[in-house]
Amino acid sequence: MKDLADEIRDVLRRGGTPELYLDTNVILDVAWGRDQTSKRLLHAVEKRGWHCATSFFAYMEALDAEQERVYTRSRVQRGLLSVEDAWRTRHQRNLVPAVLTKIDARIFRVIEAHGLLDLIYLDEPGWDLAIDLAAASNVLATDCIHVACAIAAGCTGLVTSDTTLLKRAAAYIVAAPPEKAVKDIEAVGPPPTPGGH
Repeated sequence: MKDLADEIRDVLRRGGTPELYLDTNVILDVAWGRDQTSKRLLHAVEKRGWHCATSFFAYMEALDAEQERVYTRSRVQRGLLSVEDAWRTRHQRNLVPAVLTKIDARIFRVIEAHGLLDLIYLDEPGWDLAIDLAAASNVLATDCIHVACAIAAGCTGLVTSDTTLLKRAAAYIVAAPPEKAVKDIEAVGPPPTPGGH
């Protein structure tokens, strides 16, 4: 099985530019500040002039997760609901438009970070691939969409902190958790120096 570092080297050897697909959990790691490794990943990619990609679907998933987080946190902090009740009713959230706009801006800033993230729109052949993956594997339907987006866009690899997805996606695309992706990027070599050769 091919390693992400090997895949990156192959892309560079062919004169291409590596592009890593970021799963929703990596986007949320950055947005929520819960894992600095994902932020380091974006910086390592930026230093080398490479790109990261995610999908419109990941954008929607991130919006959903952030809305749930804001809703449950506000209900618990204001003493309106227990943590369990807030979590149980999270799908009944009723955030006002001003809060929804702030959430959208926050997630979009992460996706737009440093101009690194390309948003992938899954076309009809991409949906066919996602459906084929769902029908032929034990990969969750939502994860099949991510894998199909990464493959359809020709991404070098998929980065996710979802251990189940890591194992199952590896049959279709090179996959790595953020900490391994950072190590693999650094193993390929230092970023180019400005004006250097």
